[in-house]
Amino acid sequence: MPFRQTVVGDALPSLPRLTDRQCSILAALCRPQPQAGQYPSPATNQQIAQELFLSVDAVKTHLRVLFHKFGIDALPQNQKRTRLVQLARQLGLADQTEP
Repeated sequence: MPFRQTVVGDALPSLPRLTDRQCSILAALCRPQPQAGQYPSPATNQQIAQELFLSVDAVKTHLRVLFHKFGIDALPQNQKRTRLVQLARQLGLADQTEP
């Protein structure tokens, strides 16, 4: 039997506790689904607010909490949303809520 080597990739963060509202924010943020290997831009705060009947300020507040819960609040502002979408998809959180 040939020797097989296991290669360890980057560890995923542990799954933080999320409220129902935070799950719906994540799902809305990830709504533009990737097609043919391309990743669309995450939904805007305005799009999320309209979909979930929230104010834009409420969406911003929820996103700040999510950035902190996922340990990405120190990233540059222009990278946080994309990283949050990547983590949500990797952890299976992106498709929990349908529109």
